[in-house]
Amino acid sequence: MKSTIRHILVIALGILILSCSNQKDGFLNRAYHNTTARYNGYFYARESIKEGLTAFKKTHVDDFEEILPIFIIPKTGDQVGSLSSQMDRAITKSTTVIKRHSLKSSGKERCRWIDDNYLAVGVSHFYKMEYPKANDIFAFGARDYKEDPLIRNRFQIWQARNHTAAKQLDEAGLLLSVIAQDKELPEKLKLDFYKTYAEYYLARENYAKAAEMLLQAVPREKKKKNKLRLQYILAQLYARSNKPNEAIRYFETVAMKSNDYNLVFNARIFQALNVQNKVSGYRVRDQLNKMLKDDKNIEFQDQIYYAIGEINFKERRYKEALASWKQSTEVSTTNTRQKSKSFLRMAEYYFKEKQYEPAQTYYDSAVGALPDTYPEAKSIKEISANLDELVGHLRTVRTQDSLLALAALPPSELDKRLNAIVKQLQKEADEAAAAQELAALKAANAPITPVVTTTVGEFYFYNPNAMKSGANDFRKIWGARKLEDNWRRKDKTVSFDPANADATTTPADATQSTTSTANAVVIDKDELKKNIPLSTEDKTKANNLIIESLYASGTLYREKFKDNENAIESFSNLVLRYDTSRYQAIAYYQLYRLYLNKESKKTGEFFSLDTKSSSDYYRQLILTEFPNSEFARLVENPNYLKDAQANMQSDLQSYNIAFAHYKERRNPEGIALVDSILSDGKSSLLTPKFLLLKSKMQAEQQDLAGLTITLTSLANAHTSTPEGKEAARILALLQKRQVQMDSVKTTAPSTSAVANPATSTYVTDSLAEHFLCLIFPNTGIDPSVYISSILNYNSSNYKGKTFDVTNTFIDNDNQVIVVKSFLSKQEAETYLKLFAEERKFLRIINIRKENILFVISVENFITFYKQKNIEEYLNFFKQHYLL
Repeated sequence: MKSTIRHILVIALGILILSCSNQKDGFLNRAYHNTTARYNGYFYARESIKEGLTAFKKTHVDDFEEILPIFIIPKTGDQVGSLSSQMDRAITKSTTVIKRHSLKSSGKERCRWIDDNYLAVGVSHFYKMEYPKANDIFAFGARDYKEDPLIRNRFQIWQARNHTAAKQLDEAGLLLSVIAQDKELPEKLKLDFYKTYAEYYLARENYAKAAEMLLQAVPREKKKKNKLRLQYILAQLYARSNKPNEAIRYFETVAMKSNDYNLVFNARIFQALNVQNKVSGYRVRDQLNKMLKDDKNIEFQDQIYYAIGEINFKERRYKEALASWKQSTEVSTTNTRQKSKSFLRMAEYYFKEKQYEPAQTYYDSAVGALPDTYPEAKSIKEISANLDELVGHLRTVRTQDSLLALAALPPSELDKRLNAIVKQLQKEADEAAAAQELAALKAANAPITPVVTTTVGEFYFYNPNAMKSGANDFRKIWGARKLEDNWRRKDKTVSFDPANADATTTPADATQSTTSTANAVVIDKDELKKNIPLSTEDKTKANNLIIESLYASGTLYREKFKDNENAIESFSNLVLRYDTSRYQAIAYYQLYRLYLNKESKKTGEFFSLDTKSSSDYYRQLILTEFPNSEFARLVENPNYLKDAQANMQSDLQSYNIAFAHYKERRNPEGIALVDSILSDGKSSLLTPKFLLLKSKMQAEQQDLAGLTITLTSLANAHTSTPEGKEAARILALLQKRQVQMDSVKTTAPSTSAVANPATSTYVTDSLAEHFLCLIFPNTGIDPSVYISSILNYNSSNYKGKTFDVTNTFIDNDNQVIVVKSFLSKQEAETYLKLFAEERKFLRIINIRKENILFVISVENFITFYKQKNIEEYLNFFKQHYLL
């Protein structure tokens, strides 16, 4: 009987279940689908999402140098990997529920848990960074449940988060403004709404607005840990919005109430960084000094010293600030970002004070410790590079002046001075070596800190606690070091080349750090003496170095550092000490402009009784000593450059006409046009280009005398222009060619240069500079396509080496692309072989059979370009070069 009843119940239950179709809207039907959708699907999907996020958040490490994220979400594909399996499981569960238990009647969803499952699917796609798919789900939910404010707004808030994460900020802002105006927005959703709105403003870097949103979110957050995190972010936002008092107040709240030590520690540090008055500074500095004594903060002492330095700096105790920042760099072991910040603060201080040498030292140290992700890294490295250049020139002037002063001493006095220098350098070298040896001995004999957690008999390298303790002890003594040989040595070399020292060498320059007195440096007086310019030639070289460095330093002061006072000093020293240097005219003009700038300031601060300290003084010098120069025109007519620019269009049209003559090989007409343009006495910004074009036409006409005159004029009158430099280079080649030709006529050929048979006009020279030439038809191909391919090939295969790639016309039928230059015949042949075999970048060049590829020495190229006999050179090339 019981068995029969059991069977009846099973059959009845089966009939009931089968009757629960998702096409019928009955009480039992809804109850079944609601229960299954909630507990069979959504519950497991939600738990899977929670499980994935919990595991992910454990791997997250906050960067307290940046504003903490309001929501901790994946930012990269690698981070998504740890979440994928749980999110995929949630998507599968909820999608199955939607398919089997969606219950629609009269266009409305009757199963109350379908919207939750849709949301679970969207959220899972969001955490997988599948933003388009997530957006589709959120948009559908907001649209399909628009009559229900709670469901609609949940989907809209998530959609706004999705837009922000996908960097679709305009869409996010529009949607959030719509939600903000929704009077039906439920109170239970306002915490998520304001956090989402704050996250949007953070993405916009609108910190004031983000703070306004968090102010609404904080009182609605009930979990203490989450509330304190929001308050910490709020403090960061106030700090970024230049509201230090509000920032300090919230940092103080976090420091007093949080149980998270990282949060408390950083709240104290950033509280100190926002101190604005002495009362607060004294109190916060006292707290920081107590933190220094806490063993828990040993690893963070660099940050504490940095914060103390900031307080001292704001109180204008600059000496103490510098000492604190220096201490920060000395105790820092693994936190390269903090070390870089401390170096940078010292560098910025000295730079602002125009103490460029210490600024250069600290900028150099900052760049050395600078992480790739550091903000403003590019500008910091640029300042550092400019300082390196400036300080190099300053040291050159100081060094050469010292050496010239030594050279001026009588021999007996010079010998005494050198003995004193050697004695001092030797003493410093010995002290440095002894200090290194002592440090090494102390480290070798340092007691090993016992590790309480070590199991008896457990091997050291199997015990992570012991290894960590040992690593910390090592860093305290030696700092963070790479795994390498001779790690104790600052310089890994063991020999010293005294030829690099001079009379002004500092101990750091003149010695090598060693670990044994057996390797101590010996300072050699004779080696030092080699650097002293005793001959007339050496003195000339030393003075030329000073001239170049004085001009370069003046230019750097004015252009890179906007330091007019030091620029005036450099240019003034140049013209006073060397009144016949090649920079005299331009130095006068620089001084004219610098004083003109001072005199034009409206502050009225500039006044000088010294007539030489005025723009008019240097104006008169220019007009008197260099009346026909560009500088004379500039000082006579302040609008000279503006007028020249206005004439540029006309000059450009003339240049294009002259170039067309050259291209069509109508060189006499082209030369005549250039001469007529240049003969009117008016200077043009295109004058260097006109002269270079004229030289090319003269070369085609084989007018060597005219070519030499034109190039000489261009090189002398327009030294600093690219055209002037090219003219100087061609002149040097012509001179070298002439010397070689004279040598061929009067002497037997050398081992590197071999005369060719009388039938050839070319000379082989295995040691000569070479070009690679690509000759191709004048029609059917855009030269820029070839040039682009060659540039891409060079940048991919010859990193660190720069090639010039130019093109010109050979004749009416052919053009040539020239790749220059190679130091020897062998180097050129190697490049040619690889070039001809390359199929990735150069396929478009190498597959065209009509293209001609060869290498040629610079001297032979001049001959080739004059004669334009391609076949003759190819015959020579096949005989003397490896194919």
